[in-house]
Amino acid sequence: MSNNLIFFEKLLTIQNQKKKKIAQKNQNSDLVMSIFIHLHLIPLAKVVVYKLHHELFQPSVTSQRTSSGDSLDTNI
Repeated sequence: MSNNLIFFEKLLTIQNQKKKKIAQKNQNSDLVMSIFIHLHLIPLAKVVVYKLHHELFQPSVTSQRTSSGDSLDTNI
């Protein structure tokens, strides 16, 4: 009976070690993903937002208004 107990203790120890290794791998992959996001995706998102902002909110070249409200048509 003590042999069975020793066997189950060893089995439980091995399972716990495997769980710890899996948890460590998951933690490492989370760290790698976090570094990837900070180094690549956030700067890329900033560039996209910057370009969209300047394309959407740039004053139109073909029709501009003066300070008095008169329309200037540059296509004339």
